[in-house]
Amino acid sequence: MKKHITLFLSITSIIAFAQVGVNTTNPQAKFHVDGKKDNPTSTAPSVSQQSDDIVITDNGFVGIGTTTPTTRFEINNGTTNGAIKIVDGNQAAGKILVSDAEGRGSWQLPNSIKKVQTGIFNKTSSGAGIALESDNTGGFKYSNIQITLTKGVWMVNMGLTFRSTISYQHGDWVHMRISTSNTVVQNNGFDNLGTAQNNTSYAGLIHGSAKYRTVNSNNEVYYVGGSNNFISGSNIIQVNVDTLTLYLMIENKSDENYTYNGTNFVGKKWLFNTSNWENYFYANPL
Repeated sequence: MKKHITLFLSITSIIAFAQVGVNTTNPQAKFHVDGKKDNPTSTAPSVSQQSDDIVITDNGFVGIGTTTPTTRFEINNGTTNGAIKIVDGNQAAGKILVSDAEGRGSWQLPNSIKKVQTGIFNKTSSGAGIALESDNTGGFKYSNIQITLTKGVWMVNMGLTFRSTISYQHGDWVHMRISTSNTVVQNNGFDNLGTAQNNTSYAGLIHGSAKYRTVNSNNEVYYVGGSNNFISGSNIIQVNVDTLTLYLMIENKSDENYTYNGTNFVGKKWLFNTSNWENYFYANPL
């Protein structure tokens, strides 16, 4: 009979005060867990005694390390760093917690502290540069240059040296595009932020072979060995996925057939090598 009365009184006490205590007979909130079971039985716990406590208050506030939270979720870890640890697979040194439009947080590396990313210029197995040239097949050719970027806004900068063996009277406008494919130009996973949007490209004029006079003659001759040209530019893009590899594509141009001094020549609009000293390809975070 005594046990029944005790149980009845306990249930009546919980209903009357609407408070539940775990490891404490003196709950300070609707729900109160005293982890170390070190709280006093009749007075409020001290700051040090609250350090192992968890509470849910009347207004739904949750407190960890405090019995009097003043916000929806409050953690009091005293003077010790590292009160919060969130492991989602993306955590890493230097990252910050960033919210999406719906308030979901994820660890991200802000552009303000991202490093400049440099492109990769592919080489042969022996370490030599890869050579390629324009031909009559049209479309775009893969330059054998690529770069990998993370989500965010980037300024992608490019400068390439080309040779040309077309005649001096001619030149041609050549475009270069960044692409998510190294066989055709594709814009998947990123947006060009320039006014031309997905038609944005780098471009420059390729000049024909130089024309000059020999020292001892007034006859004009062609320097059939070819002329050197340099094309450079910048493009601002927004990468929309976590990691994206981009390939630099060069517009293919048809050969030029011409005759000089009775000799027929096949002029290449451009010839390129990944080991050209002046080449560069890198991206700045914005």
